Amino acid sequence: MEEKNWFAALTNKRLNTVETLKEAGLNTFINHIIGTYHEPAHFIYELLQNADDAKASKARLELKKDGILFTHNGKINFTITNPEYEREQDAAPGHINAITAFSLSGKRDKPVSSIGKFGIGFKSIFQYTNTPHIYNPPYCFKIEQFIVPHEIKLQDGLLWDKETTAFWLPFDKREKPLPQAYTEISARLKEIKNPLLFLKNLDTLDIINSIIFTRFIKEIEEIEPIVPSPYIKISKVKLNNDTIIKFSQKVKIIDQSAKTCFQSVNVGFVLNEAGHITADEEYKHYFKHAWCYLPTMHETRLNYILNAPFLLSPNRETIKESRTENKQLIAALNQLASIAIDCLDQLGYITESINNTLPVLKNVTADFMPIAKTIITKIKAVKERQGM
Repeated sequence: MEEKNWFAALTNKRLNTVETLKEAGLNTFINHIIGTYHEPAHFIYELLQNADDAKASKARLELKKDGILFTHNGKINFTITNPEYEREQDAAPGHINAITAFSLSGKRDKPVSSIGKFGIGFKSIFQYTNTPHIYNPPYCFKIEQFIVPHEIKLQDGLLWDKETTAFWLPFDKREKPLPQAYTEISARLKEIKNPLLFLKNLDTLDIINSIIFTRFIKEIEEIEPIVPSPYIKISKVKLNNDTIIKFSQKVKIIDQSAKTCFQSVNVGFVLNEAGHITADEEYKHYFKHAWCYLPTMHETRLNYILNAPFLLSPNRETIKESRTENKQLIAALNQLASIAIDCLDQLGYITESINNTLPVLKNVTADFMPIAKTIITKIKAVKERQGM
């Protein structure tokens, strides 16, 4: 009953916020947020991130003529907290509080192990809809005027077996007519490659588009450690027909408020059908950009895969250059890359063909130049040791 009262109070509070923001230009503010996303249908990544945070192992994305349906089998349900205290410094706002607010999230501005906490990124859904519907019984609600929740009833047949959560995003924006929205998202879905590489829990994603069905699958084979550090893990990740050798390490990061936390960083190498490390064009989507669990728009030009919990710009496209946390993460990636080359040598992956993957220094993004130089130096040393 208390949560029921909180929901009603939250609706009233958001209505008051809307009235206040209208005077300050609410639509202009929202359009500014939407406009920061240069990638069409960015919200797809936001939905994947939130499913992974909810510890879902399987997700389904279905493009219909009049909207997008996204469902998953997450184990963490939506919560609501007293809206009167949601912005207290030590408060942990509920999911519904966060999803119906601006800049209200359980995620603070520091590297964290979970991402996509219904912060400003979720507002990217308003590229294509005015009234998102969220179903996670017992909470079923739609959002109007960007932040105002209203309770609705669960639709029969919406959730399939073992699914717990559904997002229905109707194409109801006047400035983006239904056929245009459908065409844009259909084109974007065709471009999506397997996005599951660094997500912690999702191992299956089904995309249904008219008569087209695509299933992305992730399978992981752990490789026996060959380095003395207990904090480094090696695995062979199978993504449908692609294979990645992934190195993982826990590292200590000190944020700008002097707090210490341990985070995972990853370096990956793509294998071709012959089992050799490759930088062929067909695999470019894996290593073109730095990853923060999902690909960013920040290019590395390294020919190898880097993933870390970087602090990103609000639209998740670029890495914040000035933050000490990001500098520490890049330094940690540099160290891991060095160890990875030695491990790859012991595993038999440093062959003559690796010359074709070496980064061209003049093309490498400045932030990642130290990593490029380390890899080139290490591979050269290995080849000299092998007598190549």
